[in-house]
Amino acid sequence: MKTSPKTPARIEDPVVAEVRKARAEIFAECGNDLHRLFGRMRRQERSHVKPPIRSKRKPVTHGTKL
Repeated sequence: MKTSPKTPARIEDPVVAEVRKARAEIFAECGNDLHRLFGRMRRQERSHVKPPIRSKRKPVTHGTKL
């Protein structure tokens, strides 16, 4: 792989490579279609006993000091 002064050399990590391979396989199973991929993810979320963690964000108020 060629690198330029702006792009550092990429370190090959076996764990990262495995995750990327799994991601590519799952995406291929969904026909490389994001809508199908997210549909699959939503179905998997619904099948879990515990709901996914949602962040408790405070409402944004404009014009107030922090």
